[in-house]
Amino acid sequence: AAFITGQFDQYENFSPRERDGLLKQIPSDTQVQTQYCSCGSANFMIRMDQAPLSDVRVRRALSMGMDRPKAWLAANDGYNAMGMPMSFDFLGLEFFVSLKTAGPTNQYNPTEAKRLLTEAGYANGLTVPIIMSSVWPSRWGSADLVASIQEAWKKIGVTLDLKIIDGLQDASLR
Repeated sequence: AAFITGQFDQYENFSPRERDGLLKQIPSDTQVQTQYCSCGSANFMIRMDQAPLSDVRVRRALSMGMDRPKAWLAANDGYNAMGMPMSFDFLGLEFFVSLKTAGPTNQYNPTEAKRLLTEAGYANGLTVPIIMSSVWPSRWGSADLVASIQEAWKKIGVTLDLKIIDGLQDASLR
């Protein structure tokens, strides 16, 4: 309400659905700037020094076993952008990486994901521990994102062992 009535002029961290609703309510002469993707951020940090994630085949299988468009739809009303280790211009690119240009290991391919897991010695599946801050499920889309990934990975024989920790514990892990 304060944003709509002009009592303050900046508002961040809202879902695309909330953004679209706000745009319909503010006066038409109000200038609004929005990012390409006005979405929250969920980062997955993994310990690559410990099995099973120390095996690049497992990491590639998890990537190929994730149905990104479905996850983005569940969490962000379909809006999203590919995560990158640094800004696209630092990588010498003209534009950000899209799903189409992200390469084969970022494409949903459960058949290849299962093959990689079998090759890595996990033909009968594996369990991957995921630690999530208690702060994130309360933010829009985060719980839906994890549920979508959980559903996709189940199809390739991967079970998520989800552990919710409080915000202080989460901060201490970073």
